[in-house]
Amino acid sequence: MRPLSILRRQNPFVLGIAAVVLALVLWLGTTMAATRWPWIFDWNEVRQANKVIASVNSFQSRYGRLPDTLADMGLEDSESGPVYYQKTTDSTYIVWFGTVLGESATYESSTKQWH
Repeated sequence: MRPLSILRRQNPFVLGIAAVVLALVLWLGTTMAATRWPWIFDWNEVRQANKVIASVNSFQSRYGRLPDTLADMGLEDSESGPVYYQKTTDSTYIVWFGTVLGESATYESSTKQWH
């Protein structure tokens, strides 16, 4: 039997319930992803931030120190972002970008994790 012919024979009430459950599961999954990884929808910023992290690590390997600014690595250092770098100690730094108003995704070199 074809799947569509099977669906046509089913009780419309059951199909309605199944559609509502599917919509609820999709909504719940999207909500959970957005709260656990708020920057999941900011792929452009994530790519730029990963390039900054790679550049900082490369600079540190080459010169034995962290750069003071993005300009030290030949990258554009702008107060308007979208990705920001800050040297926090002689051996640690953070990279961050804004996700939504008042929120940001931050990478800490000391833990090598995004928060």
